[in-house]
Amino acid sequence: MCTNKKYRSESWIDSRLEVRRSAIEGNGLFAKEPISVGEITMIWGGDVWPKEEITSDKVRYKSLVAIDDDHYLGNSVNKPVTLDEYMNHSCNPNMWLIDECTVIARLPINTDDEVTCDMAIFLNEDYVMTDTCRCGTPLCRRRITGKDWMLREIQLRYAGHFSPFINQKIE
Repeated sequence: MCTNKKYRSESWIDSRLEVRRSAIEGNGLFAKEPISVGEITMIWGGDVWPKEEITSDKVRYKSLVAIDDDHYLGNSVNKPVTLDEYMNHSCNPNMWLIDECTVIARLPINTDDEVTCDMAIFLNEDYVMTDTCRCGTPLCRRRITGKDWMLREIQLRYAGHFSPFINQKIE
């Protein structure tokens, strides 16, 4: 359980990222400059929320990341929107995790590339994406759920780069 751990009060976002219109969904995060594999691009922050307190009148859903089966890190509706909330999902992303809140480049990212992450690496089993995935990659799963980490091909693709609570389940 991660509730004793201290987290940043707000997310840190690399200054090389900016919000633009996305072909995937609404707005997305894009690189203003190249980013090398392994470079830290964001560290998620916010408040720790017990799962039972997550409601639309309290928390902005796009800010939420599961830190264990029963807790999320995220922002209250009273806090300003942060850039990390614009990062779109992709079934073949160029970002992944090194812990429950540190996002690094999985692949080389060129100027003007959209920065994406696969939600399978940080969501708990309750999550189901309401819309069909529109990432457009050959690896697209179409229906995204919090149980996608259980798929063997996903475990192999992202080995060691899930949120720690998911890594523990895989081991």
